[in-house]
Amino acid sequence: MVKHLAYVERSWFRTRLAGEPAGPVPWTKEDPDADFRIEPGETNEDILGFYREECAHSREVAAKASLDDLAVEWPADRQSEKRPTLRWIYVHMIEETARHAGHLDVVRELIDGKTGD
Repeated sequence: MVKHLAYVERSWFRTRLAGEPAGPVPWTKEDPDADFRIEPGETNEDILGFYREECAHSREVAAKASLDDLAVEWPADRQSEKRPTLRWIYVHMIEETARHAGHLDVVRELIDGKTGD
């Protein structure tokens, strides 16, 4: 999930907000969930480093914008929708990260059987 979150950071801040090229992505139409998988040759350190780099870049991009700035890049199939603001992107990223943290908590509970109070 950390790898997925790194690509989500890249998509929202680097590509959509700043209009920078996204770079290659691991998923395809045939394998849409490839960003949730650690591939042979990738390490936990690689994935964590990728996530940290994308978060650092996101902070740099956001520091140059105001909360009301609109995304500059928006998919062709969503042109009828209003482009999101940096404020909306922040809220979305909090939701996305929290959702996946919850998924990881469920996995941890399945492994160790411990639940919160």
